[in-house]
Amino acid sequence: DWNLLAGTAWFGPNFATVLGLDEKALGATFASFRERVHPEDRTLLLQAIRLHVEQCRPFDVEVRIRTGGEHWRAFRLRGSAVRDGAGRPVQMSGRLEDIEDRRHAEQRVRRAEDFLRRTLDGLTAAVGVLNAAGEIVEINRAWREYGSDRALIGLRYGFGERYARLCRAAAERCPAGPAAADGVEQVLRGERDAFSLANAAPLDGRERRPQLGVQAFDVDGARGVIVVHDDVTALHEAEA
Repeated sequence: DWNLLAGTAWFGPNFATVLGLDEKALGATFASFRERVHPEDRTLLLQAIRLHVEQCRPFDVEVRIRTGGEHWRAFRLRGSAVRDGAGRPVQMSGRLEDIEDRRHAEQRVRRAEDFLRRTLDGLTAAVGVLNAAGEIVEINRAWREYGSDRALIGLRYGFGERYARLCRAAAERCPAGPAAADGVEQVLRGERDAFSLANAAPLDGRERRPQLGVQAFDVDGARGVIVVHDDVTALHEAEA
């Protein structure tokens, strides 16, 4: 608790324990606590306090704090001000949560997602991932950069769009669209685990043969699908 009028502060045993400190080590003023906040995060902390006190914005901020072991760890500070009858803030109370492990976990997830994205972008096949609602949640470079408007890939089929609906609406440009939509929806519903479809689309003055493949795929714990358009033109011409 921080008495805004007197400038004194009291830090409870749980607050000190989270930091690996004795209660007395925190001192009896807000200034003594602020000194334990990482120099690069102090402005962020003071700004969050000011916005809460002056504009009643929620006080919820993440900062690095020096612990009893003299290590920097990430913490989340949340709290609220107590105001007098005139609405003036007279005291602030808050709590502290150690989020260091959560931050490390988030960083690992971001690195894994970045690795997956770079891996997908390195493929020559056009790849898209649909969630359980059939919405596009990931596409690779080959998908984004495909130039033919008669194919079922390209920027027409972007993030957040329902892929099957777009395929069905593309019937005039791409006759294979409705069949592709049916196959995607069947895999999403669990009626089949995979689906494939041959297609043809002109590109750069040449008839291309993108082979559509749809496979059931776990997306955030729910059934989604991965959609692959693989150019099998060379194989088709060799067989002709």
